Amino acid sequence: MCRTNLAELTALAAQGEAERIEFKRSTGQLTEGVRSVCAMLNGVGGFVFFGVRDNGELIGQDVADRTLQEVAQETRRLEPPAFPDLETVALNSGKTVRVIRVSGSRPGPYRYDGRPYIRHASTTILMSQDE
Repeated sequence: MCRTNLAELTALAAQGEAERIEFKRSTGQLTEGVRSVCAMLNGVGGFVFFGVRDNGELIGQDVADRTLQEVAQETRRLEPPAFPDLETVALNSGKTVRVIRVSGSRPGPYRYDGRPYIRHASTTILMSQDE
């Protein structure tokens, strides 16, 4: 398993949101973030970052053990079961960015709360019946 370091995080954040990169300000947006994880599982994979503004600024957040448990619990709502890599990257400020690294191209479709999602550019949308 490859671990994300601060240099890689900075480089990915500088690229901006895209099909494979999603920013969330905090784990307060966990539901939206895991929808994006689902979409990336149904596509080419990618990264969901918690503690990054939409403009790519690394702001971090304080991450308690409870927060880590909530992230793990929320990813268990994916069907079929998926186990994306959950990582924490420390910032120089002492705060951290939570990273969910997703490997794509697995047999699917994957669903979150019973609904399949896909990425369309930098947007997560419901998968159509045809797809």
